[in-house]
Amino acid sequence: MPPPDGDAVHELTFAVWDLPSPVVTGRPLALKVGAKCSHGCDLTGATVEIRNDAGTLVGSGTVGPTPWTGTSALYWTDAQLIGPDAAGPACLTAGIAAVEDHLHPIASSTFRFVAVNPPEASPGASVIRAARLPLKSASMRGMVLGPGLPAAWIQDGVLAVLPGLRVVGEGPAPDLPTLEVLAEASGAWVGRRR
Repeated sequence: MPPPDGDAVHELTFAVWDLPSPVVTGRPLALKVGAKCSHGCDLTGATVEIRNDAGTLVGSGTVGPTPWTGTSALYWTDAQLIGPDAAGPACLTAGIAAVEDHLHPIASSTFRFVAVNPPEASPGASVIRAARLPLKSASMRGMVLGPGLPAAWIQDGVLAVLPGLRVVGEGPAPDLPTLEVLAEASGAWVGRRR
């Protein structure tokens, strides 16, 4: 229902924080979701829903009565959900399902992360199984690449590292324009992203 004449629609914005790292496939996780009205309205009791990219409800929480410390009106909740079924990039949507008035339209915001397989599936490290390395360019502080990876994975691994930081790999050093090989010995190499 549109607002009555003279009333402006109040925009809702969202923040998601305390997302664990790593997010493990099929495991419970908790995060915080905050919502703020552009006019500072009290959002106590609103239901926050978290949905996967197929639109399936995967978690929810009820906004509490106290704004987050240090904010004027960021009302928040702890939301519980289960990590995605498969390792790799994931996109979830957090939003207010409904507010019991005419001023706040249904609104949502998306957030992204990479899920990893459980540790027992790969002792000592998190392993991603995908056709391409599903990491955003210039998003990692370092990268270790195992032997026998396809050239596309090595290139993606180098590009995922912040410029100037290190990439370590097993096997022969790759010849890539984005990689300065710093050292190579005994089947291993160390390089720096250009």
